[in-house]
Amino acid sequence: KLLYSMQKVLTHEVGAGAPCLKCGDKCPGLDLHFWRKICRNCKCKQEDHDVVASVSTRGIDNIGKLLMQDREQFLHFQKNSKPKSQSQRSRNHLSNKQLHHSKSHRKTASRTTKSSSSSSDDGEREYEWTPQASDPKLVDSYVSALPKDKQPIVGSAGAKYRKKQLMRQLPSHDQEPNECHDLTPQETTEMSLFVKQYREKALGVARVEENPKLKVTMFLRWSYYVITGVYLKQQSCAECRNPLDEGDAVVWAERAGSERYWHPGCFSCAECKELLVDLIYFYHDGKIYCGRHYCELHKPRCAACDELIFAPEYTQAEDCYWHLKHFCCWHCDQPLGGKNYVPHDNQPVCIPCYEKTFAHTCSTCSEIIAPNTEWVTFEEHHWHANSNCFKCTQCSQSLVGKPCIPKGSMVFCCSKCK
Repeated sequence: KLLYSMQKVLTHEVGAGAPCLKCGDKCPGLDLHFWRKICRNCKCKQEDHDVVASVSTRGIDNIGKLLMQDREQFLHFQKNSKPKSQSQRSRNHLSNKQLHHSKSHRKTASRTTKSSSSSSDDGEREYEWTPQASDPKLVDSYVSALPKDKQPIVGSAGAKYRKKQLMRQLPSHDQEPNECHDLTPQETTEMSLFVKQYREKALGVARVEENPKLKVTMFLRWSYYVITGVYLKQQSCAECRNPLDEGDAVVWAERAGSERYWHPGCFSCAECKELLVDLIYFYHDGKIYCGRHYCELHKPRCAACDELIFAPEYTQAEDCYWHLKHFCCWHCDQPLGGKNYVPHDNQPVCIPCYEKTFAHTCSTCSEIIAPNTEWVTFEEHHWHANSNCFKCTQCSQSLVGKPCIPKGSMVFCCSKCK
């Protein structure tokens, strides 16, 4: 059943107020930063929040844009795709001749597919998504072969995992220039060209097939006589290299070649090792990637806004990249170009914010221990590493570089002073 609504939702309204799955009650709810794509309350990513109701339809939007279809076409395609035998495989190259973008108005939609399952206790499972398959019976076999917590069954942990990966692996700002923050005309042109190229050269949607029978190869061995023989070759998984049993559900990706197959649980990104959501893959140099990490092979990604960088100039620091305009304090968004900062969790923090949020307080003088200042730590207690602060509580002898006996917030030079 398809449910439609004409209501449009802004990007920053998607999942607004949703609880954080990492922080729990510490986060009052998702409040998306204007351009960082993180929660302003807890600094966690949008996909780390329970945005289940909203991301389901938004995920379909993203896939539709990626495959150059609108949502209604995508759902119609999934619903009406007819299984074909292995000899009648339909080609999945996503060329402009095969996929046509519809100009019809957008609608929000949700769709589930019911599938009977002999392995299910209640005899029936309802899926959030089903793959293209050469035989409908293979769908249940495919899902059952996935890890339990990653099976796309409605209401399960696997359904939440899928929705999270839709946002993580296929971010809309890797596909649509108008989803990015303040691109210049030149950057917009370069991004559009980049998207067009990866659609034509790398993007694919894998299919579920029945593992073919043992491959029979005829060969001739020359000796004094001509001897005819056969060689039986069992297919092996392209990822784990373990055998694929005859008749099992396997994943086939056309761009990787006609002789490569994967176990359902092995069809994963070569970089992040996560299952490729909805079997959407990007092929490069013999490996398959999710959309996010394929793009990062070719373009740097801004550590602040999470968008690809198409600008000719950008900042590189702490093994990360930033748009020049986005190299700002992680807390107050103050621009940091030419200013001192402190790296914290691979993000730059201005000196005032660091001292207010992260700096320790000296147990002796009760003053902030400034960054780039030496200090001594024992459990939750800290001291400036100088003779005025790190000294024997009893006799005031400096303990910098000397043995000592700590006791709570106090420190002693010897047992006699203690």
